[in-house]
Amino acid sequence: MDRSKSTYEQIGNFFTDNPPAGIKDIFKRDLIIRYPHFLTSKLRKTLHQYNHTALGDKKIVQIFDRFGTYNGSNPFKMSALYSMIPHLEQNKGTFFPTGGMRAIVDSLYNLAVEQGVKFKFNQTINSISEMENRSFVIKSGMESFVVDKVVCAIDHLPFYEYILKDVQLLAKYRKQERSSSALVFYWAVDKVIPEFGLHNIFFSENYREEFEAIFKTKNFSISPTIYIHISSVINHEDAPENCQNWFVMFNTPAGISPTTKQIIELRELVFKQMDLHFKIDLNEHILFEKTWDAKGIEADTGSEQGALYGASSNGKLAALRRHGNKSKKYQNLYFCGGTVHPGGGIPLVLKSAKIVSHLMTNER
Repeated sequence: MDRSKSTYEQIGNFFTDNPPAGIKDIFKRDLIIRYPHFLTSKLRKTLHQYNHTALGDKKIVQIFDRFGTYNGSNPFKMSALYSMIPHLEQNKGTFFPTGGMRAIVDSLYNLAVEQGVKFKFNQTINSISEMENRSFVIKSGMESFVVDKVVCAIDHLPFYEYILKDVQLLAKYRKQERSSSALVFYWAVDKVIPEFGLHNIFFSENYREEFEAIFKTKNFSISPTIYIHISSVINHEDAPENCQNWFVMFNTPAGISPTTKQIIELRELVFKQMDLHFKIDLNEHILFEKTWDAKGIEADTGSEQGALYGASSNGKLAALRRHGNKSKKYQNLYFCGGTVHPGGGIPLVLKSAKIVSHLMTNER
């Protein structure tokens, strides 16, 4: 944990607080002093190799390999530099927002309104085109807007394909491997299992096989890890008394939705675990079910192939190839959100927005 903290403080904080470094930045002092920390054995090892060497115990290694899924990647392929992630969760600690994660969105919206920002909802953006003076024309339905700057906060692949219509950039970034997707069961359960906490994981017995299925064979693992999130454990208002709200998730390949048969098998896998560990027939206690898979995630969020984090971080230099926060081709076009630098998840998405705001401020 001390090493995880050290890696984050030496590299991670700088990396997540700033736009990706380019050629013009290689001689900047802030970057030069970090070169020795980049050029360590961690850069040569995968996350799993590092965890295996540092920890040894098979089960502890599996727990720390799990942090690879925090950006939808394969711990047997991604860089050991991501060993910094446990520091944020275990040393610094995480927070449960009152009202859930949605409350973060609501608070930002309310703050923006207080500052005079005007929102237009339920708009379909048909196209964005750059003008000779480097401003943009946005066409939305029957309306057109001329703006000085554009910020894309959706997946950059559909943005290039359907809105900006830039075939070259679309082809360039579509070559990158997608991160994992998910199959999610939303269950209303009329029973409380007191042993459960907010986060619960039932690990696969063959972790390597699970990730090979997700990223190599593009199939559903026969023995996948089960993640169960129950917010009512912390926020009791999220479920009626003596009930729980279950978010049950399996990591799956991007672009692949399970068949009806596979959904039934995965559901039964959860039931078997509940019977094995708690002697409970969970099927008798599910009042309501909704499922969400790669196809549904893509339809609801616009994420290419339903990938949860855009491009994967599989590969030693994957983080450096991630889409940046400012376009190199269009001077006044910026990017934030889960598919660009520094990554997916609420904290990193907010950091991407902060980077964009700093870029705009410095340019002014």
